[in-house]
Amino acid sequence: MGGIGIYSKGVSERIETVFEDNIPFYKGSSFHARMVWMAPEKGLLAGKITGITKDGTLKLTDFNGKKWEVKADSAIWRGRLSPVPDLEIKLIGNKTDKNRFTAKEIRPWHGRKKNRGNGKRQGKMHQPMNNKFS
Repeated sequence: MGGIGIYSKGVSERIETVFEDNIPFYKGSSFHARMVWMAPEKGLLAGKITGITKDGTLKLTDFNGKKWEVKADSAIWRGRLSPVPDLEIKLIGNKTDKNRFTAKEIRPWHGRKKNRGNGKRQGKMHQPMNNKFS
């Protein structure tokens, strides 16, 4: 019962992050998840938003350091997220060119409260992105 409580509070994710950040040889579940999500040819991509253009295109640097332009205007955002710089996300969609990707669905990279940009709940769950950026 205690293990379920620890898991539901996100403690295991925090411990995993501390280990990965502080122990050079440690490769936890995050490492394996990155391998799975770094497959743009199969429609999977993950990384950090580095910018957002006026037309809503996301500038993304994947976890291998490659830069992408992501068309996300009709994507469904899961986890009550909205696009903000420095947000780590994973995407389901299609690679359309060497460094371009069209997202159908965008999810938080980490679960729970860890990855919500400025820490506040943003956007509406299960809604296509229709934000205007200046």
